[in-house]
Formats: sequence, structure tokens, C-alpha cells
Amino acid sequence: MKYILFNFLLYGFLGYLFEITARFIQGFELRAGILFYGPFILIYGLSIAVIYFLSEKLDNKLNIKKIYKFIFILLISVILVSVFEFIGGNIIEMAYDDIFWDYTRFGFNIGIYVSLIVSLFWGMLISVSYFFLNPLTAKIFPKIPEKLIIISIILLAINMITKVIVDFII
Repeated sequence: MKYILFNFLLYGFLGYLFEITARFIQGFELRAGILFYGPFILIYGLSIAVIYFLSEKLDNKLNIKKIYKFIFILLISVILVSVFEFIGGNIIEMAYDDIFWDYTRFGFNIGIYVSLIVSLFWGMLISVSYFFLNPLTAKIFPKIPEKLIIISIILLAINMITKVIVDFII
């Protein structure tokens, strides 16, 4: 479970770096919102954490070939990302009365928050990350002091709670 939390933090941070880089290149502003908590984006960390959790359960129950596992992770990732984007987009729209992304210009879209093309892209990125970055993170993880991971999770939780209080209560 600690490894899943470690990856939740790591990929949430890497997602933040990806977003600011992509938005800078495209000339878009980076908008703070319910999914942005400091140098962390919830949807990235959450997607990887769920995939790692499901994969761990799959590994413990089945002994399947790598290609089938890749296909399974790709399909689950596409579904998961689509659900997260749909829910996240609607929550942001209700909370901020604003639309943070719009996929209507992409093909095979379902409303403004979900596009099969975008979901396939993210599903592929998650799958590739799982199979190529996971072996690296598995080597790094044991070298990180457990207290550092726990402190990081506590600080992230405090940051998220503070942001929710500031955005919705104050």
C-alpha cells in the first residue's frame, strides 16, 4: 500500500510538470482549480494509484502473459480516465461555474469532458508508464525513508483540505 501511495504522490507531481509544460507550449494559462493542489494534480496520481492497486490484485490472482496484462491495463486506464475526466469536469463546472477543458474539437467525444481519442492517449501513457517507469520506481522506493513518504502524504492532505476550505467555505 505504501508503494501505491508513493506512486500517487510521484505521478501527481509528474502530472503537474506535464500540465505546466504542455500549457506553456500551447500558450494556455494554467488554471488553479479543484484538481490542482500546489505542485500536484489529483487526477494523475489517482489514476496511477488505482491502476497499480488493480494490477497488484490481478498479479496476486492470475498469472497472465505481459501482452494480456498490457491490454487489460490499457482498457481499464481508458475507462478510468474517461470517468475521472467526466466527474472532474462536472465538479469543476459546478464549483467554479467555469469549463477548464473542452474536448468537442476532438473526434469521438462524449460531451465536452470526454473524448475517446484523448482517453486512448492517456490510457496508452498510463500503460507505458506502468510497464517502463514502474520498474524504476520500484528500485527507488525502498531507498526513500518511510517517514518522508508519510510526511509528504500528510502535507499534501493538509494542502488539499486548506484549498477546499479556501475555495468553498471562505
